[in-house]
Amino acid sequence: MAQGKDEEFERRVLDFVARHWKWITLAVWLVFCAWFIANKWSDIRFFNLPDTDDNMRIMQVRGLLHGQGWFDLRDYRMNPPFGANIHWSRLVDLPIAGLILALRPLLGGPAAERWAVAIAPMLPYLLLLFSLALASRRLIDARAYPLAFLALFFAGSTNGMFMPERIDHHGWQLALLALSIASIADPKRVRGGLVLGISSGLSLAIGLEMIIYLALAGAAMVLFWVDDVEERERLRAYALSMTGTVALAFLLFASYDNRSATLCRRCGCPTRCSAGRSFMRWLGCRLRTGSIGSLWPLQPARFLPAFMRSHGRTASSGSRACLPRSTGCG
Repeated sequence: MAQGKDEEFERRVLDFVARHWKWITLAVWLVFCAWFIANKWSDIRFFNLPDTDDNMRIMQVRGLLHGQGWFDLRDYRMNPPFGANIHWSRLVDLPIAGLILALRPLLGGPAAERWAVAIAPMLPYLLLLFSLALASRRLIDARAYPLAFLALFFAGSTNGMFMPERIDHHGWQLALLALSIASIADPKRVRGGLVLGISSGLSLAIGLEMIIYLALAGAAMVLFWVDDVEERERLRAYALSMTGTVALAFLLFASYDNRSATLCRRCGCPTRCSAGRSFMRWLGCRLRTGSIGSLWPLQPARFLPAFMRSHGRTASSGSRACLPRSTGCG
């Protein structure tokens, strides 16, 4: 009798975990946020930003709120009087600036900034948890996602990117990468392709640190199609949504300087023929001509050698590594 009651209780608990996963994920996020705030209370109190990039980010947000142009990302405190071109995206500035504006009437200017930089890094953590839950449910079992949360608890370096005061862009990139993984596992092909393209495009709009993982995700889309012709719907949705997201992000977030010269994230050198811009032009040509099927395996055989030749030339000369100026439609 007791064993039967235990089994019934276990069944009800697991059923509750499976059915109410969204509320459980939200509750776990709130618990993590409380832990983060308690852990970083001293830094929040004294506005102790942990990294140089975090300090640069808040100066960029202050410039925006004090009237600096949306497309003007120059920091005029550096290299005066001309300023230094900062290659970051306004996309990450938006939640910080929004929180400051929302809290300023309630708390005043200094306190609004203090709490904005405390809250903003934890916002993408909800997206991260939600994406991990989705991926676990799709790949393992509908009740498996608490194990992913437990593993994340011990991921100190990952959690560090979402701690209060850590307002650099890496937290958003990690969250978008997790969303990309969840979208690859989506059983609905069109939806999965659309979400993967949008998350990849937004990640590229923020920075290029995740480009190797995004490239692997794109390769997975192609290999899915090679293995199953029905996966062409996922591949098509991915290609269209990523192209559109990257193009829209360039129009909305590229600064005046970056419209004419894309900056290398590693060394800061200007590149007028960036890999991303050349690739998206080439991909757009394939979509317009209806030759998306030629992406594999014929076109890479022409495209990649050109990249390797260009990479070899630029690497040997100590300058930038980039794709050819025009890949063309042929």
